Amino acid sequence: KRISLLLISIVSLFGCFEDFDINVKDAVPRLVVEGLITNQPGQYYIRVIKSKPGNLNINDPNPYQTDHAEPITDALVVVTDDKGQRDTLKYTIIDIYGSEYEESFYNQGFYATQKLKGIPGRTYFLEIIWGGKKYTSSSYMQAVPAIEKLGYKSVYSETKKESHYVPTLTFGDPKNEINYYLIQTSSGINNSRFDINNSRFWSVGTLWRYSILEDSHLKPEVIDL
Repeated sequence: KRISLLLISIVSLFGCFEDFDINVKDAVPRLVVEGLITNQPGQYYIRVIKSKPGNLNINDPNPYQTDHAEPITDALVVVTDDKGQRDTLKYTIIDIYGSEYEESFYNQGFYATQKLKGIPGRTYFLEIIWGGKKYTSSSYMQAVPAIEKLGYKSVYSETKKESHYVPTLTFGDPKNEINYYLIQTSSGINNSRFDINNSRFWSVGTLWRYSILEDSHLKPEVIDL
């Protein structure tokens, strides 16, 4: 899927304000599925939740403790591939913050693989049965180019009027094909949390949790990105 950024500038000499009720409370709940299978060792996780209509309060003193969706705990989740792998995922509660947050919404709704292996060059199929309905999806796992070099460099910020270090990455980008890259960095602090995007734990001190880019403007040899 293509991810694009559209910047629109609108200038108006005359205008007015009008209240508009978007009736959030009347919205129809939707099933939301997120997860990631990689070529790294599992387990992998698929999360299944249902949107919860209601107004989001931007002045909520504890926004991270407010449930804006409902975890689905009784779905049948199966992942297969085109080479005969089949795995029925097991519902699990992720221990991300410790016993204090054992009942938190944020560690519920996860289904863990039991034996599945992520192998580039295969197509993976997701099947979810819940509420008398079947939901399906598929995705092809492309090979990932090898990281040739990792480093860092100093960059001056005009906004903060100070210099800071940023990580750099060097790799080869295969041409004659369209590729998309998801790049994640971690500060290495020991205090960890679960990250659904990475199917693993991530550091609380993480900077730029992930960057996503398309390769149309990359050179065949990407140096110190």
